[in-house]
Amino acid sequence: MFVKIIGFIVKILIWTWFFISFTSIAMLIIGLAYYFILNPSGIEPISVFISSTFGIFATERIRKKYGLVQFIGRLTSHKEIDGSHMKYKE
Repeated sequence: MFVKIIGFIVKILIWTWFFISFTSIAMLIIGLAYYFILNPSGIEPISVFISSTFGIFATERIRKKYGLVQFIGRLTSHKEIDGSHMKYKE
């Protein structure tokens, strides 16, 4: 039972990490586009709503397609990301 609780907490933290990452990227892109193209004032609530929606959809897509823990495992075990291809080429 304790392991399931810890696993659930880890999954929630990973989901939150992905959500914040995707939301930040979307907010940066939307904010820059509005600032340079339209230059409106008071666009923050719309930008937050759109970027949060994008963050939820992107995170849920990764969760359903790969699984969050498996996705992080794929990223961290990739030989070009973790530097294992450089171990013997000194």
